[in-house]
Amino acid sequence: GDGVMGLMYDELIQNPCMAHLAGELTNMALRVMASAIEWSDFEPEDLEGLMTDLSDALNRVNGMGTTNQERVQAMKEYALQYAKKYGMKMPDAMAEMAAVALIDKLGHTGGTLTAEDLYDLFRAYTSGK
Repeated sequence: GDGVMGLMYDELIQNPCMAHLAGELTNMALRVMASAIEWSDFEPEDLEGLMTDLSDALNRVNGMGTTNQERVQAMKEYALQYAKKYGMKMPDAMAEMAAVALIDKLGHTGGTLTAEDLYDLFRAYTSGK
């Protein structure tokens, strides 16, 4: 089924008065995710692995000729899978917000994302910009 966050997000984007809220939601999700990654205190190679996995997943999802909702759903599954792989606790709703946020920020690049692109995105959010 379509997740609550994704549906809320779609509603927000479709309503011109609320579009700025969708942006806020994205920023909040990324801040939370960036903090979670910081607090997880990963070994450098694990962090590298996570960023590589997530950017690969994003590239795969971005290449899917499907609706945004389906892309979010697919990305959410990847996020949950990789969180588990690297021992991060990630609630379902968090994974969904992260998926919405990542697709929103990096889903329209057309090119191929690298782990470095993701690092840059998260760094921007952890340094309090």
